[in-house]
Amino acid sequence: MSESSDEEELEYHVTFATPAPRKNTSHREKHCDQPEGSSIIQGIQEEGAGGEDGYKPLQSSDSGSDDEDDEDGDDSDDGEDEETDEDESEDDVVLEPVIILVGWAGCIEKHLAKYSEFYEKNGCTTIRYIPNPQKLFFNSEALRKDAGKLLELLFDLDVNNSPVLIHVFSNSGLTIYKYMVDLLCRCPPAGNLGELRVVGAIFDSVPSNYFSGYCQALWIISDSKSFFMRLVILFSFAFYYVLSRLGILKLLRIREEKIMDFTSELKSDPSKWPQLFLYSKADVLIPYRDVNEVVNYRRKRGINVHELCWDNSPHVMHYKYYTEEYELNCLNFVGSCVRDF
Repeated sequence: MSESSDEEELEYHVTFATPAPRKNTSHREKHCDQPEGSSIIQGIQEEGAGGEDGYKPLQSSDSGSDDEDDEDGDDSDDGEDEETDEDESEDDVVLEPVIILVGWAGCIEKHLAKYSEFYEKNGCTTIRYIPNPQKLFFNSEALRKDAGKLLELLFDLDVNNSPVLIHVFSNSGLTIYKYMVDLLCRCPPAGNLGELRVVGAIFDSVPSNYFSGYCQALWIISDSKSFFMRLVILFSFAFYYVLSRLGILKLLRIREEKIMDFTSELKSDPSKWPQLFLYSKADVLIPYRDVNEVVNYRRKRGINVHELCWDNSPHVMHYKYYTEEYELNCLNFVGSCVRDF
């Protein structure tokens, strides 16, 4: 079964921020759209976006006025101006940010697409990926390979020189993030992944205690089952967990899946890029105190960490309850990360 899973194609959706065609050498299943949008990056680079830790609304710069002035200038200097413009354009190439969005357990494509839409409208290219729940619980090694394929996809799409941010949802998304970090921060990084420039990460509704987190995810993704079957699934996982903790699975030579401690994994995250945590006191699946614990721990280690805690939004529904505030903080965070790129 593991051999067949290795052969599986990675299902993902890509949307470019501009209508310009891109080199695409990927043989995997893909869905690409190219809406028109104005880049936020020039405005950030030229005007800045707050202080080092500050946020303010991002504004697209109006680059058309300079071009018009050049057209009205002396025709005799056109040749020299064109040459200098070409030289400057080579040195000052504006690279669109790439946002990798990793969905939660039970997420469907149309839900994740709502998040990518506001990124795309502000000049970002997005890659959307939803982890397979079966892999999450029964084949973690396949998820590790999916994480590697997502990173390799940046080369396939010819965006490997762009600043990259990873936006993950719930513990399912955090699992993929952890495997990505393992590949990126390994010494030396796996393959050519050391050339990638990850500049930030956004965590929506993460992390929580590992055992409760797995149980909650199982309960959510088994929503279509009867109440009795959902209880059976939870009991089976709890029984498996106990056998694993007692070492009985090893004695019986039964294949054992690693049960990730999400809080500890994020505390020990070896990455140094800035991080933004979005969470709520009303989230019954992700206790806000768990998030506070991780935020404070990361700050003590010198990591540039931002947080935004709401009072009323349920699990992974902060965007629905606080749409404008959510967009503004994500875009400002992206802007501050890219400005320092």
